[in-house]
Amino acid sequence: MLTKSNLKYLLATVVLSAMTFQAFSLSVLAQKQKDVTPFSDEKQVPTETRASLGKVAPDLDEKAESFAAGFQGEETERVIIRLKSDTGLNGMFGNSLSYGEQRRIFAREIRNNQERSGILLSDLINIGGEIKKSYNSLGLVSAEMPLSRVRQIAESDNVEYISPDRETSMNGHVETTTGTTLVRSLVSGTTVDGRGVGVAVMDSAYYLDNELFRKADGTMVQQVNQDMLGIYMMSRDGNGHGTHVSSLIAGSPAFVGGYYGGVAPGAKIILVRVLDAVGKGRISNVLAGIDWIIANKAAHNIRVLNMSLGTAPVDSYLNDALCLATRRAVNAGIVVVASAGNNGKNASGGKMYGGINSPGIEPSVITVGATNSFGTDARSDDKIATYSSRGPTRGYRLVHNVTQSDNLIKPDLLAPGNKLIRAQSLQNTNAIIPDLIINYPSLNARPHDLYFDWTTYQIVGTRNGTMFLSGTSMSAPVVSGAAALMLQTNPALTPNLVKAILMYSAQPMANVNTLDQGPAN
Repeated sequence: MLTKSNLKYLLATVVLSAMTFQAFSLSVLAQKQKDVTPFSDEKQVPTETRASLGKVAPDLDEKAESFAAGFQGEETERVIIRLKSDTGLNGMFGNSLSYGEQRRIFAREIRNNQERSGILLSDLINIGGEIKKSYNSLGLVSAEMPLSRVRQIAESDNVEYISPDRETSMNGHVETTTGTTLVRSLVSGTTVDGRGVGVAVMDSAYYLDNELFRKADGTMVQQVNQDMLGIYMMSRDGNGHGTHVSSLIAGSPAFVGGYYGGVAPGAKIILVRVLDAVGKGRISNVLAGIDWIIANKAAHNIRVLNMSLGTAPVDSYLNDALCLATRRAVNAGIVVVASAGNNGKNASGGKMYGGINSPGIEPSVITVGATNSFGTDARSDDKIATYSSRGPTRGYRLVHNVTQSDNLIKPDLLAPGNKLIRAQSLQNTNAIIPDLIINYPSLNARPHDLYFDWTTYQIVGTRNGTMFLSGTSMSAPVVSGAAALMLQTNPALTPNLVKAILMYSAQPMANVNTLDQGPAN
């Protein structure tokens, strides 16, 4: 768990050996059957000889089965196509390569990806399909094509893997309980608040005019907006999720005595909208956002990417498009923090295992589960939130015609995520309340101090509303803020070192197993 004690390592420069995540033995899970909703074991699949075998995601292949078997329909499917990589590693470079050599390989791959995209476009046109967008720095493209031709395209020498453009969605007293206050003055003459560090937040839009984003000097938190949905009204956070997440990172300590301040109030927020007003999006939106973040890393000093969103995992992290993209971001020097998901219990309230969302199943990502602090600063009463997703990871791939699950131990660590009060958005300047408050009025912690001025016919007053939200979506930005503090203190830290320090210094919770709280806790 991210705690008071672990942040004392912020000033240390450490060299740690690479951490190897071993597949978790199913025999350990057998000891806890009374608490566990079982998941399926590895299974044999029919032997097939087609060239596309193993190159199409299982759920997409099953959907295409009836069409390939002879049913001629015109149904189309949005897909993500992974292009074949010259390196064979899809950008995952070994430590033996210099930075310059990595950049040369990366540049060559981008050129080759552009060439392959052109060839693939011709193939798609011939079958009535089209490329929607190319993500050349990621080695991926999104496309729309007839379901009946999925296997045909998969047989191309330029195609490594095809998966559906699945839907993504949000996973819905912090300073004292995490120990952030203890590190504010550790550097002489400097306030440790994340200043100078760019934190990219992939979410809905966010409403910057809320007073929780106003600093003590009267200025607002630094921000950059980028829209991936084509809406271009970033000041209208119709959902409210992105505003709340951003304020957990960069909320001002000048607001209401500092009780609702963010972990890194000096950080620069780069809001990349990939979710709509109801908190939904697609993998292709997220890929476009990561592609933009990597390309603009230097311009905004983007060192941290917060992903309080996810999708149910099907593919192994070796093939999953979100995992491949986030690994690219890590290779580019960006710390990626993702919410574990809110799949920790079933409909009847029983504990579930194997519910980690993508991209949290990716080993290089810092995957964060949620604790319930019960509103107290003391750690003695903290519990794991019942909804917080548990490991192991259950994405899988075909190996010699047998499904092989990843079974990696996740989450990596825990942080507070239950009933956290932070900024409430407005949908627009006419003071329309966000979708989350409309649908769930009980989340409203403090309405905006707004009123209608009949003399000017304008809505005036202070935009200072707050609301409660719970979920691993809330615990992820707590860790993103901590990463920003570390990088302000020591900009030379790599993403892997940031992850290693956080995991090494996390405080374990007593009587809680590894799949609940992760190997770090």
